[in-house]
Amino acid sequence: VASAAVAVQHFGYDNCKLYPWDYGQEEPTIPNDGDSIYVIDVSPEKLLESWLDHDQRIVWIDHHISAIRKIDKNIPGLRMDGVAACRLAWLYFNSLATPTMIDGAIKDHVLQDLEIFEEPQAIKMVGEYDVWDLSPKVLDFQYGLVARKMLAWDKKTLARWVNLMEDPMMARDVEESGRWGRAYYDEQAKVTCKLKAYE
Repeated sequence: VASAAVAVQHFGYDNCKLYPWDYGQEEPTIPNDGDSIYVIDVSPEKLLESWLDHDQRIVWIDHHISAIRKIDKNIPGLRMDGVAACRLAWLYFNSLATPTMIDGAIKDHVLQDLEIFEEPQAIKMVGEYDVWDLSPKVLDFQYGLVARKMLAWDKKTLARWVNLMEDPMMARDVEESGRWGRAYYDEQAKVTCKLKAYE
């Protein structure tokens, strides 16, 4: 959802058509109508392998190393293992230069660019969660997103995501609400373990 929200923030909801897709599902049929196609955080092989058939209008932004190694390296975009696709998408749409990056050795440079171009806190937190960089703040933020039902693809939720990216106070509120939710969950887990666990 975060990657879609980054695209919606950049293009505007009414100027883009979203195709939610996940592994194991049938690949969506994308019309070859001259519009650019941004493939973010997924790697639908048939679509990506047909990028030349789409007059090279496909931009692929991803962080899944197995897909990066397997699929054509010449597809425009931004790809890197270890940096979440929502963060790479934000950098792609907001930096001045957007080369295709595959070499993990430049990860520190990319993280520095994210700081220079003032990446929203919300995207940073979600991105760290996505690559298992699970600090207490990141976990609190994730709990806050779940509590606020911000994991859907509908127009209203994506508009809330855009607000979340643009309003640091809202991001802090999400984190704070998640802190309480996580504290409650942790206490419930302790009680459950005490009542149900055996030595």
